[in-house]
Amino acid sequence: MDRVRFIQDLHAAGLGSKAVLRILPGTDHGVLTDGEQDQLLTERERVQAQLVELTVTRDTLDDVVRAGQAYRADPSAPARRAARPPARAGWWRCRRTATPGTC
Repeated sequence: MDRVRFIQDLHAAGLGSKAVLRILPGTDHGVLTDGEQDQLLTERERVQAQLVELTVTRDTLDDVVRAGQAYRADPSAPARRAARPPARAGWWRCRRTATPGTC
C-alpha cells in the first residue's frame, strides 16, 4: 500500500507515468543510479518552484481576506487595497522552460 501511495504522490506532484517508471526501480532496492538521482533532483526542484508560487498565491489571498475583514469591521473607514505580489517579468516563459529555476 505504501508503494501505491508513493506513486499517487508522485503523480499529484506532477510527474508523468514515464518519470514515475524511471524512478520506481531505485525505490525497490534502495539504490539509485546516477540518472535516477538526477531525475529525482530535477523533479524536486520543479516541485519546490511550485511551492514558492503557491506560497505567493496564498499570501496574496491572505492579504485580500484581511482587507475584506477590515472593511466588514468598519465600512466607513477608507478602503485599502490588498497588497499585490511583485510583478514577475517573463513569468509566461517560466512555464514553458524545461529547466527548473531558470526564471
